[in-house]
Amino acid sequence: MKNSIRCGVAALITTLALGGLAGCGGNDNATSSSSGSASSAASKVAPKATKASFPYKEGTIDAKDLVSRIGAAQKKLKSYHSEGTVAMANDGQSATIKVVGDTDMSDPDKPLTHSTITGAGQNMETVSDGTTTWVKTGGKWVSSDSAQNGGYNQAMALSQLADAATSAQYKGKDSQGHHFVLQLDGTKMAGASSGASSLGTVPAEYWTDDDLTPTKTKMTITSAGIKSTIEMTMSKFNEPVTIPKVK
Repeated sequence: MKNSIRCGVAALITTLALGGLAGCGGNDNATSSSSGSASSAASKVAPKATKASFPYKEGTIDAKDLVSRIGAAQKKLKSYHSEGTVAMANDGQSATIKVVGDTDMSDPDKPLTHSTITGAGQNMETVSDGTTTWVKTGGKWVSSDSAQNGGYNQAMALSQLADAATSAQYKGKDSQGHHFVLQLDGTKMAGASSGASSLGTVPAEYWTDDDLTPTKTKMTITSAGIKSTIEMTMSKFNEPVTIPKVK
């Protein structure tokens, strides 16, 4: 089950509009090593929306409009921290993997990301420069093409979710923020997650702040016999982050 978990985490996290990145596979000949230097995002606080300007009332809302607004809010960020878990079950076996990451969005077209993935016998570290993802397991860095191996691109993931979103509801504001429930068409998520064409309708929950910047997401997906429940949170918006450089 370990290989299924590793590849599943990479694909599913890419699908989400939150947190980190994970790569799977790659070119064994493209070994890299950390240079010890790093990229650091500068702090920049965006203005807060007023209560009166919040665009939604409880009930059914336009799904594509919601995803578009969330994407616009996210693109204003310069950096963020993400943490989450992926709980996977298959053939009576289960495993939970913890994901922790930092993202530098100074260049939103090429987000710099550093993540660690631990649990279920996995101990993996990833770094991405928006084009290439480097994966380290057992002390060895291996490079892989982000587009082909699940490298995380925030804007791309949100665009794919916009295409997949078929309906949305605003549930109101709770202790975790503004709560939204979306229904996603699995066949249109295929670009973001390999094997998604067999998912059918996928429910997803998002929580945002007053500016519609996502602070938490939860999604349960069953594919190829593996049931995965993904929960991710975002925090430390626009605080300095350090992304290791790999050469």
